[in-house]
Amino acid sequence: MRAAVESEKLSLQASSRTASPSGTGPETSASSPARLESLDALRGIAIAGMIIMNNPGDGSAVYGPLRHADWNGWTAADLVFPLFIFIMGVAEDLSLVRRRTAGMTEGPILSQVVKRSLLLFGFGLLGGGWPFLPMESIRLPGVLQRIALCYLISFLILMKARLPGRIIAILAILLGYWGLMEAVPVPGYGAGNLTPEGNLASFVDRKLMGGHLLMRTYDPEGLLSTLPAVATALLGGVAAQLLRLNATARRKSRLLMVGGAGLMAGGWLWGWIFPINKTLWTSSYALFTAGIAALALAICYHLIETRRWSRWAVAFRILGMNSILAFFLSGALEQLLKSIRLDGPDGAGNSIKSWIFKHVFLPAADPINASLLYAVCSLLIWLGVMTILYRRKYFLTF
Repeated sequence: MRAAVESEKLSLQASSRTASPSGTGPETSASSPARLESLDALRGIAIAGMIIMNNPGDGSAVYGPLRHADWNGWTAADLVFPLFIFIMGVAEDLSLVRRRTAGMTEGPILSQVVKRSLLLFGFGLLGGGWPFLPMESIRLPGVLQRIALCYLISFLILMKARLPGRIIAILAILLGYWGLMEAVPVPGYGAGNLTPEGNLASFVDRKLMGGHLLMRTYDPEGLLSTLPAVATALLGGVAAQLLRLNATARRKSRLLMVGGAGLMAGGWLWGWIFPINKTLWTSSYALFTAGIAALALAICYHLIETRRWSRWAVAFRILGMNSILAFFLSGALEQLLKSIRLDGPDGAGNSIKSWIFKHVFLPAADPINASLLYAVCSLLIWLGVMTILYRRKYFLTF
């Protein structure tokens, strides 16, 4: 990883804006992708949601929408990670066009992509073991690890495939994953078992990474279930091609909305036979959440790029421009606060986090609101840090 004082990062596209001939927003083309403030803002919204959900003051006192579904089904919390993966796919396509326009050949592009994927994966492992966990107990899967794998695999496909090839790849991944989960028998459970212990994805994770999973029998960021997450990124790449059409921003917003609604409907219908499930990242979940992500992108794109209403998104853009750094540091600090125990009668073996929550936040509100207040304060702290870096034009690139 390198820290660079520059005005662009991997996930952002920098070029001069050109006015739409109809006055309805910037035009983009395959040869000159414009930097999208709406993409920054939406990425920041995703990271803000991830920080709030990952850092409650008390994990047992959390509002329902901020909890992941117990198994099948979905809540607002289950929409955030696929939103980030979808946005990553959009940025990958725009980045690829920008690099090719700048004259980069496939060799240097591939070298950058592999290097950055390895660094992301490494920082995910570091975060999983931070600060005191021994290597024999470290969690191998994780959020950053999944981002790294999705980034690498989807970028390779986007490099080689145009729109028809991308659609074929998405269908092959989603249908293939569904077929594997339904047809391949798991010892002791049989085929088509989608329970936490009996599904094929959990079985593969136990066989390959037993003892290094988040849960005893499965991991929500497991290996096999990363495949449909790659399809989520590829769907973002398809959305980026819509944004690169030689059309008005208003028309592109409408196309994204229509496509998003279609994906949501398809995912919902598929969910009747292959349930929507975030932990398994089922094919229905991939389609459904990509549809919501496309709708969210359409709304942000319309407000910011077409209507030029961008003041509301300033804080989110700041977070979005240093998204991985904000996510990594917030998680590292949270783990540190939970790991250090206090001595003395008042501390009595509590962690620093527990002490802060008990003495600062609980007196201010009932447990569930105090827990949310703690999470919001955590977000505001990191927004402040990222604002300082933003003003100094300091962005962490991978």
